[in-house]
Amino acid sequence: FGQSLMYGAGYDFAPHFAYCLKDIVGSLPVGMDCMSGDDPHWSATNNATYKEIWVEPVNRFLGTVAVYSSYSPPAGSDINYAVEIIETVKKGKTIQVTISGTGKHTLDIKTFNLKAGNTSREVDLSTPDGGTIRIDATLTDPASPYILLLTVDGKPEWRKEITGALVETNLN
Repeated sequence: FGQSLMYGAGYDFAPHFAYCLKDIVGSLPVGMDCMSGDDPHWSATNNATYKEIWVEPVNRFLGTVAVYSSYSPPAGSDINYAVEIIETVKKGKTIQVTISGTGKHTLDIKTFNLKAGNTSREVDLSTPDGGTIRIDATLTDPASPYILLLTVDGKPEWRKEITGALVETNLN
C-alpha cells in the first residue's frame, strides 16, 4: 500500500493506535488484516485492529535481525551445498541437492506436507557422482504449503529449507 509500517521510518508511515502513549519512533503495529477472503486490507483510520502497538511483532522482527546479523559459517566446515528445484509436476517436486567438499556425510531429510522417501541419505564426496542427490517428493495435500528441511551431519548450522505451495489461480 506504499506505506512504511514502522512509525518514523521509511515513507508515508501512519500514526499508530496507542491509548496512553504518543507515537513511538520504531514501533510496529499489529499489521495487515483482511476485509473479505484473503485480500489484504490496511485501514485508513487509526484503530486497534490494524495499528495498535504490540510487543510481539517488534520482538519477532528484532529476533530475526539478531539471528541473521550474527550468523557466520561454522569454523572448519569442509562442505558447501546448494539446493534447487529442477522440476515441478502437478502433485510433486524433484529437488536436486549438490554437495561439494570432502569426506562422507549424512543428509537428513525432514518434510511437512511432502512424502520424500528416505529420511536419511549417505553422501560420499570422494566419488564422481557422490555430491548430487535427487529427491522426488509428492505433496500430501496440494492445497496446503510444504516444507522440506535438509540437514548435513545433524548440524543445524548446515541446514537448508525449501518452502512453497502449489496454488492454482483462476485469472479469468
